[in-house]
Amino acid sequence: MTTKQVIDLLLGTPLFSQCDRTHLASIVEGYAQIVPLAQGEALCESFSKKLGVLLDGTADIYSADQGKNLLLRTLSKTDAFGVAGLFAKGEQPLSRIEASTQCQLLLFSAEAIRSLLTQDPGFLDAYLSFLAGRVQFLNRKIRCFTAGSAERRLALWLAAEDTDRITLPSSLTALSDMLDIGRASLYRALDKLEQEGLITRTGREITIPSREAILQKYQSP
Repeated sequence: MTTKQVIDLLLGTPLFSQCDRTHLASIVEGYAQIVPLAQGEALCESFSKKLGVLLDGTADIYSADQGKNLLLRTLSKTDAFGVAGLFAKGEQPLSRIEASTQCQLLLFSAEAIRSLLTQDPGFLDAYLSFLAGRVQFLNRKIRCFTAGSAERRLALWLAAEDTDRITLPSSLTALSDMLDIGRASLYRALDKLEQEGLITRTGREITIPSREAILQKYQSP
């Protein structure tokens, strides 16, 4: 991928859309690093204190706890990650990233992002908005863990996603672990939501015709 292609891709994302193109290009050329990952490969911990953007492929974000494969989020092309932990104190990573397909990650150091924050007002506004959105996203996700039935946990998890087309992880065990429900219960919940017309399924891809319909049925206890 050429530098121009990378810049074009970044300017099409919410986080970098307001950046000055020339300044962003100088940051990418001088500070950013492209890291390829093979399917099933995890991003090295030495890159944990980086802000990243997925250039292609898909990847899963798991909790940093190696004792339990807790899936937090699935990344698709142009998705950003590492924003919240970039300036966090301490060396312990907040999460770990594993490629679910062959992919490429574009990684920025804290110094590179600090340069954008201090010299590019458009990026500063977008960065603050992105952080606020992550807090709202996590609050929606937290509701899933105490939502009661398997159907309600799954429904609220799906409704909390930022897109109406969701690709489930290759191993549904990861999703059942995250929702703290059994695999059989997860399959039954998927079947029930599909029978109710609240989702459609094609392989691992879930489409949500109406997020409002899910929330109307499952948001209240």
